[in-house]
Amino acid sequence: MVLPGGLALFNRRTVLTSSLGLALWPNIGGATKFAEPCSIPPSELMPWEPPFIVGYANSQAKIRFLASRHEFDPTSATHNLIQRELGRGLPFLIVEGVPSSLGKDPPHVINDAKNMLRAGRIPEPLYAVALAADRGLSVMGGDLSTSELITHSRASGFNSADILGSHVLRRMTNDKGTSPAALVERMRRYFPDIEKSFSFEDWFKETYDVPYSISENARNLGTPCGADLASRIVRSETDARNNHLHQIIATFDDKLLDKMVVFGANHLLALHPALSKTFPNISSPRSATFI
Repeated sequence: MVLPGGLALFNRRTVLTSSLGLALWPNIGGATKFAEPCSIPPSELMPWEPPFIVGYANSQAKIRFLASRHEFDPTSATHNLIQRELGRGLPFLIVEGVPSSLGKDPPHVINDAKNMLRAGRIPEPLYAVALAADRGLSVMGGDLSTSELITHSRASGFNSADILGSHVLRRMTNDKGTSPAALVERMRRYFPDIEKSFSFEDWFKETYDVPYSISENARNLGTPCGADLASRIVRSETDARNNHLHQIIATFDDKLLDKMVVFGANHLLALHPALSKTFPNISSPRSATFI
């Protein structure tokens, strides 16, 4: 599963076709600077061995942040930890990879999650959605849509070709069975200004001075921890996603006293200082083997 910016992992309706009214989330254009998502974890989050749960609380509410390791196997450690934590109380669930614009309990997301669970291969946020629906718990996406992220990158000064190339590069990490040309066509709807002749391979060669190959992709290109062009775009979008998630956690429906967040571990690393200020009572991390 793609971590930052990897929204295309969930299927056709769940993420890629969800258009977002930017007025709902006014801070997208100026994402808050959070901690470095690739830095050494602070001592209170050690040992850093995802998946694990960290609890945050103040006098009004508590947050359980499940720092996931991205997996598809329903028997994985991450999936087992989700199943266990959903049995602790009645949390309101906020998950990665589903746009908040879809609102609470989006029916097609829930249906897709249940179908994937029956098929035996499901990313951990949608596994949480399927279990929550079966238990009558409410769920909401904590993410930005693809169209939002592209709007953010354009506002940050990146051009359409570089944004498209970076999104395709990010997806190539996990969509190994999909050709770059197919990914370009899948993304083309978001880029009406892109020429029909756009080639990912040509863009990659022009950007990195080498032909695209899996070995080149393995050089940490196009990740929020890199310094190359695609990494700068992904990092900018990751900052926007973290800013958005922080708003959702801190402000969405103050009457919800127990919220559970299922996001990748690097998002927790970035958000920990901000969450610690809002919810200063921090519990020790509980791992997948904690009883």
